[in-house]
Amino acid sequence: MPSLPVSQLFRDEMSFFKFVGLIVLGYFAVMDIILLVTFMRTDLVESSKGSSEDELYSPFTHLSVKALMNDHASQYITAPAVEYFDSFTRFSTVFYFITPNMISFFHLFLAFISARFVSSETLHTRRVGVVLFEIRTLLDALDGVVFRSHSHTKGVYQSVRSSLGYYVDITCDGIGGIFLMFGVLFYLFKRFDPTKQSDMSWKSAEAGATGKNGVNGLSGVGGIHVSYSKKMLFWKCWCYGIAIALGGKFWDNVVDGFKGLFQTPIQDPTMSALQFDTCHSATTIFIMFIWRLFEGQALLQYVLVAIFIDRIWEFLNFVQYLMFAIVTGLYLLSLLYIRHVQTLLHM
Repeated sequence: MPSLPVSQLFRDEMSFFKFVGLIVLGYFAVMDIILLVTFMRTDLVESSKGSSEDELYSPFTHLSVKALMNDHASQYITAPAVEYFDSFTRFSTVFYFITPNMISFFHLFLAFISARFVSSETLHTRRVGVVLFEIRTLLDALDGVVFRSHSHTKGVYQSVRSSLGYYVDITCDGIGGIFLMFGVLFYLFKRFDPTKQSDMSWKSAEAGATGKNGVNGLSGVGGIHVSYSKKMLFWKCWCYGIAIALGGKFWDNVVDGFKGLFQTPIQDPTMSALQFDTCHSATTIFIMFIWRLFEGQALLQYVLVAIFIDRIWEFLNFVQYLMFAIVTGLYLLSLLYIRHVQTLLHM
């Protein structure tokens, strides 16, 4: 059969997005397989100790619990990008006066600017906001690179909870996520403003619904324009915002718990072997992998994708309570498993 011309393969914008999405998912799948094969022969106690200053970064070396539980975009796109940037430009050395906290405050400001763009009624402007927020994400990773360079802990991928920078970073991350969700909220206020004429580009399958769940059917140019109360729109954004916050906090707690289990040296050879086997068990790998899909940064990425493809309202409707249930259930499962392994290893 003759191949389809490109003009038919990408007959519309959504077809192109689906094609790019499949390419990205395929890339993540291949990288996950390589990571799994590498991890199965890696001792995290030794691997997590760090690297030499001149060693080139790889997402498959110097593995730690935190690296294994990072979301896919951070592990395979963001982290390599900023690590290679620093290696080739010597940014953290040349601009030694730029501290991690300075970068954190700057990416917080960028998140605010991004939210202003995301709140726009124009799709092109909202997409610019998404790009700005992705730049913020790169800077969020860069502050970690700069911290490791200044503290001479290159290759040590774990949170230093005793440092002020840790709290500055998580605070800026949290506020940045709040800015983004308020940007989405203000966009939805404009989209479903009952005083405005209906816009056909905003119509979806909900058109025609009337009088239910805070919905009012309003006549507009071209048909029915559906409007939602501001209270309902706020609740939609609030629910997902809470899911992002819980995903980030719960993930951080689980990473710390797993770190204590699998990165702590055990002197007894028998227990050390059991520690290695438990770390590489199917249950451990499953929990780590699922967290990669539902940690805070991953949930932020889902929002950004939904904004970019102009499906944010449909997305928020679909995940409103589902995401909260998944994140909470996964956290409880993780806590039970951590307690089980602590008992198993006599910790």
